[in-house]
Amino acid sequence: MSCLGTNAQAAIPDVIDCLEHCPTLHVMHRLQLLDTLGEISGTNPAAIPYLTKRARMGDLRAAAMAYYIDGRTNLLVETCQWLARKNPSWLLSGQELFWFREDHALNEHLVPLLEKLYASRSLDARDQETIMFELESRSNDATAAIARLLAVQTNAPVRVK
Repeated sequence: MSCLGTNAQAAIPDVIDCLEHCPTLHVMHRLQLLDTLGEISGTNPAAIPYLTKRARMGDLRAAAMAYYIDGRTNLLVETCQWLARKNPSWLLSGQELFWFREDHALNEHLVPLLEKLYASRSLDARDQETIMFELESRSNDATAAIARLLAVQTNAPVRVK
């Protein structure tokens, strides 16, 4: 399926139908179907309503595919914010954030979100490491945020047992 490209745009409604009604009947995994939907869509916005619906339910892959198709940051940022509030591990567990690490317009929104999320008491050390990795992968867009986080760590009081 990864070789279809935009020549398969006529299949957009069929892929959406599979995602909506019978994903367990197919060999392909839901994430692969979403990836295929993004790939065959190109810049065709036909899949945007479906992807928006899925993203508003917290589906980060759907939000990423919508962003891939139309380049509008709002839906992807809103989904990331929702996931950060609901369950930060869901936001940090996928590849979607890393895909757009060099997207400066998106980083204007994601870097502050990740910086704020890093301080959350609900995160474990692994989630914090993931956030730091995500910030470091954004190079110059996250330099100031990384410096602030490191300064807070350096100035943190040491607990003696």
